[in-house]
Amino acid sequence: MMSQTLRIYIARHGDASLSRKKDSLRPLSARGVEEVEKIALWASRQGIQVEQIHHSGIQRAQESAEIFAKFLHPKSGVLSVSGLKPADSARAMAADLTHETRTLLLVGHLPFMGLLAEELIRDNEKLRTVGFPTGGLAGFEFDGESWTLICTATPDKVESGRD
Repeated sequence: MMSQTLRIYIARHGDASLSRKKDSLRPLSARGVEEVEKIALWASRQGIQVEQIHHSGIQRAQESAEIFAKFLHPKSGVLSVSGLKPADSARAMAADLTHETRTLLLVGHLPFMGLLAEELIRDNEKLRTVGFPTGGLAGFEFDGESWTLICTATPDKVESGRD
């Protein structure tokens, strides 16, 4: 049994610009930057602390992860990792996360982020889905046996503005 409850946060990248570029190279739009900044500011104000931020390596997820880092100051930085792309296995990632010891923020894409959230809470009869609009974030705790949804935030539901 773990001595401390593990927390994992997962977020969908912000809105991507419409572009003729290859999909993986599409950057965040101005709206996408605003969405992620809004959620990152909210997370900071909630006292959310992460040791490291992981992203898929796709441009808009990397940009979103870097915005989160400006607000959350992860001591181990931002890292591109495998397993967070749209078609990757949410079940495999959920299994891997049960062995994690660090508080992480994972930044990725649909359908992966929604499937990962469902995989984490699949044993909870009260919860079936977690919505992930662009910029959306959800937090989960693992007690050594099961995951619990502890927070959700979407750009349209959090307070805007800076101090």
